[in-house]
Amino acid sequence: MTIAGANRSGEVGRTFALAAALDQSDDVDLRIIDCKRTSQFSVFAERAYSYARLGDGLDLVGGAVQDAYTSLNSRLRKLRKAGISDYWSDPNHAGMPLDVMILHGCEDLFDKFNADGESDIDETDAEQLADIRRYLRKIIDNGAKAGCCVVLSTQNPSAKAFPADLVESAQTRILYRIGVKGQSAAMLRGVDPALARKATAAALAIGETDFGTAVMITADGLRENIRFHALNAEAIKERYSFGG
Repeated sequence: MTIAGANRSGEVGRTFALAAALDQSDDVDLRIIDCKRTSQFSVFAERAYSYARLGDGLDLVGGAVQDAYTSLNSRLRKLRKAGISDYWSDPNHAGMPLDVMILHGCEDLFDKFNADGESDIDETDAEQLADIRRYLRKIIDNGAKAGCCVVLSTQNPSAKAFPADLVESAQTRILYRIGVKGQSAAMLRGVDPALARKATAAALAIGETDFGTAVMITADGLRENIRFHALNAEAIKERYSFGG
């Protein structure tokens, strides 16, 4: 899943509300990769199934992503042993919770290269970043069968924020208000061009006061003017010091 929007579009607040709802469910293992230096998502550090902050080191982020990949393989083995074709074909999901990993502010993780395509980081970090992308791609490619979901979210949508190999097979794309046409191109990679143009036009037309309004693209097509709300804003504020 990809989630994007301009500043003050509602992207961060609504993604936080999504994370809060998942965090409070016993049927979800929530993994947070917090790529921002300062972020309200830090409140999940002691609550989520796992939490890693990019500011604490790329190696910690790499370890968290590798753990998610290890979990994917374990879940696939469990499904095979139980004779279940995939996570969603069994009403009980083989007794496993949904596994969701949210990469908040993903542009700060992936935007490590200059305009010439040369790395702005040292060789060790470059290798770690390559491993992170490789594991993420494997989770994205095989996650649906195992009940694993990767969410890439950003307020600075661009080709650097959304690497092509990670977004081209996204099953759900949520686009809040954007300021310029080019902001949608990367996150809509892999979408039918006519549908992508229509989604971009709809996102550009969202007013600055329409906080939390978005367009959504799924296998069923495009839905416009969707209004996302926190399910219980007061409960979120009470449980999380930065929620809302």
